[in-house]
Amino acid sequence: MTIKRDFVWNGDDVYYQFQRIQNIIYSIRDAHTIPTISINNFGLIGYGINIFYPWVTLIPFALISFVFKNQITTYYVGIAFFFFASFAISHYSMKKFSGSTKQAIIFSILYNFSTYRLIDLIARASIAEYIATVFLPLCLLGFYEVVFGDEKRWQDLAIGISFVIFSHILTTFMTVILFALLIICNIGFINNWKKRIVSLGKAILATILATSIFWVPFLIEETFQKFGVPSPTILKGQNFRDLIKFSLANTSYRSINGNVYNLGTILLVILVVGVLFFRKFDRRYKIIYIVSVVSLFFVSDLFPWSILQDTPIQVIQYPFRILMFTTLLASMIGSQIVVMLTTDLGFNNWLIMLGIFTVVNGGMWMTSMSSSVKDNLLSQRTQVISNKMIDGGMVPDSYLEQYVPSNSQNNLGGIEQHLVVINKKETNIQPIITTKGNEFVLNNIKENSTVDLPVIYYKNTVAKVNGKRLTITRSKRGGISLKSKHAYKKMVITTNYQNKQLYTLIILVSLVAWIYMISILALSNPKK
Repeated sequence: MTIKRDFVWNGDDVYYQFQRIQNIIYSIRDAHTIPTISINNFGLIGYGINIFYPWVTLIPFALISFVFKNQITTYYVGIAFFFFASFAISHYSMKKFSGSTKQAIIFSILYNFSTYRLIDLIARASIAEYIATVFLPLCLLGFYEVVFGDEKRWQDLAIGISFVIFSHILTTFMTVILFALLIICNIGFINNWKKRIVSLGKAILATILATSIFWVPFLIEETFQKFGVPSPTILKGQNFRDLIKFSLANTSYRSINGNVYNLGTILLVILVVGVLFFRKFDRRYKIIYIVSVVSLFFVSDLFPWSILQDTPIQVIQYPFRILMFTTLLASMIGSQIVVMLTTDLGFNNWLIMLGIFTVVNGGMWMTSMSSSVKDNLLSQRTQVISNKMIDGGMVPDSYLEQYVPSNSQNNLGGIEQHLVVINKKETNIQPIITTKGNEFVLNNIKENSTVDLPVIYYKNTVAKVNGKRLTITRSKRGGISLKSKHAYKKMVITTNYQNKQLYTLIILVSLVAWIYMISILALSNPKK
């Protein structure tokens, strides 16, 4: 039913994330260029969205668009792809961690039908964060193996964290902090330090190489000019009572309508019931349980977030994001409890229990989603993304200030209005979308005229006239400035972002790293 729907739910960040998907589809399917700047949307200002925001895990949407031309269908099929991929990755990760197929199945159900991940998917429409959570179980498995288990299996950590980097930088940042805290708190239980440090080094090096296609352009741009912190906010935890209340209610509608983004009923009950099983847990699950409970504490206003306001932690923006880790860890605890309770069940009875368990979890997930979108802002016809909005290029631009250089911020309005400044005279010229970049058609340009284009100036931004590259500089307003060497009756300037040698190199480096990691993982046969 969702795939056949003729609109995209109006989640918190849906316009932004949908435009990112549109951009990746255009870049790969139509333009056949590496998606760095936005050619077809985000204000048509040469916006460097994919220099700063990971884009590789959006490629499946572009591939799906070869089959489904309707962008709304492509959107939902792409989400379905990651939804089912999440089941597979969750199952693989828990099977390797626990050695139990039954526990892997239970974990997959709990994790993928969790309320916070539903909120991420629909109410928040934070598609990048949702995709990142698909790979968190693999990250945790890899971290456990390198630090506490079989240190030779560093590939799981490198592959998992690489995919998180390719999805969402904030989730990467928070995951690294979590892992650092786990090492500090368990430092006395870590053995074979030399081997584990070497394996951790291998994982870090492999991750750096495998993700170079993203971080190299990012680092080049960050060191080239100054950028502000994207959407700075005041850190504030959720009211603890409301967090519990809304978790019990299993609500998943938008916060703007009064919801508190929460853990959900089933996982909250698991954390409460977990107290009764704590003594029976082995050391691993005791730690997992304690960390899951503590993480819920950090989500709430019981933790004094104001003390971290002016620290690097501020970039996480919303402490409720920690719920992704609470969800992961609580799902692991829940799977262990279910296995402990059903140890003596015969196979047939276990299948019956599994059927009931799946229906209950899936049913609550569907019920929460259905109640959230009924008569709600999520499905208001004036707010949702429709085919009419897409065909007319009317998906609203949002957050354009995030990745615009600091020296362009004050003049962003004129750039967004496509004001071309020719010899200090302003003219509104709408750029034309082409596969080679955005074209500006200027008439009657005199020799040595100064042209200031409404295109954001980045390190590798280029401008061409008749296929010949021009020398450009940064204008006072942060756009592209150039001088015409000749007089033109009609001057067609094409702008884009280009560095073929750099991208050829980093693509090759990334591919070699991925081939190596996957080959080693496929050939390895670790003893359990």
